[in-house]
Amino acid sequence: MAKPTGSTDSQELRDLRQQVDWYDEERRKTGRKLTELEQRVVLQEREIASRDQRIQDLEAQIANLSSQISRLPQVDVQLTKFKDEIVQMIEAYDQRRVQSQAEMEALRRVEHESNVREIAD
Repeated sequence: MAKPTGSTDSQELRDLRQQVDWYDEERRKTGRKLTELEQRVVLQEREIASRDQRIQDLEAQIANLSSQISRLPQVDVQLTKFKDEIVQMIEAYDQRRVQSQAEMEALRRVEHESNVREIAD
């Protein structure tokens, strides 16, 4: 078997060194890419946590609005009762006003008749 010459050995060493350098560069690229992907995962986890919180806030608002909406018929009933009470109060006031005017008119007639009698006497 023939021994390799010095130039072939050094060529092989250069080739091996180039391969090692290439593998080393690929490892660095992979490391950078892995770091980049890890950072993206962290950002996405934060976004997911933020969105989860927002979803919880929206669900709480929906629950609050749902309870308020469920009370709307009760509010309508209360408003109707209030309106009916106001109408009754106005009618009662109007009746008292009419009665008061009638009493005032009767009192004026009595005074007028009294004055007429005094003048006639």
